[in-house]
Amino acid sequence: MAELTRQFGDGLAGFFGSGSVQLVLRLAVAYVVAVWLAAAWWAFRDAHDRTTNPVVPYLAAGLVIAFTPLLFPLGLVLYRIARPAERLTEREEHELTRDALLAEAASVGTCPGCDRATAADWLVCPSCATRLARRCPACERSVSLDWVVCAWCATELQPAPGLVPESLGRSEGRQPVGVMDTLAAVSDSVASVSAAMSEAVANAVVGARSTADDERARVIKLDRPRRAVEPATGEVAATSEQTQLPA
Repeated sequence: MAELTRQFGDGLAGFFGSGSVQLVLRLAVAYVVAVWLAAAWWAFRDAHDRTTNPVVPYLAAGLVIAFTPLLFPLGLVLYRIARPAERLTEREEHELTRDALLAEAASVGTCPGCDRATAADWLVCPSCATRLARRCPACERSVSLDWVVCAWCATELQPAPGLVPESLGRSEGRQPVGVMDTLAAVSDSVASVSAAMSEAVANAVVGARSTADDERARVIKLDRPRRAVEPATGEVAATSEQTQLPA
């Protein structure tokens, strides 16, 4: 048994002592060291892209190096857990997107009469006819009611009456009111439409009766001459028969 163990050990020593095996081992060790250093460099660059603190990238690289070439994957796992979630470029992109959304939301106004969302270039609210803006007489672009100079062509503008949006069709100085007035206006409109329809139906009935009376009178006028001609025709026929009998 001892002899067998000695022979096995001599075989392993001879195998690892050969020049080709030694070369392969050296290349493997060099490869592991290269990957270790590359992982430390990657941690340095990744931390540099994720934070503005100049010390953090060196700490990340030192963490990977401290775990030696045998345990550096554990250091990479710890770094990935502790690193910031976003890169600086991604953070800036998200901030720009958020600012753009906020600016877009701020550009969408609301109607002071009905609180409906309105566009920046609308002149009148389509829901309650509240005047929202006016047009520049020079460039025909939409301008606010309180502007005294057009921002597009620098044309001086006449001050708008009241400097507040006012409803079209309402008296000057009276502001649009709420839902109750809107319902009242709708009720008035329905009542006026119903009255107009009733009047139209009544006119149609009267017109139909007048047409029937005219037709009846025309028929009577045409029938009277025909009845007057029939007796005369009968008398002429009787006279002709009497004339023919003596012959």
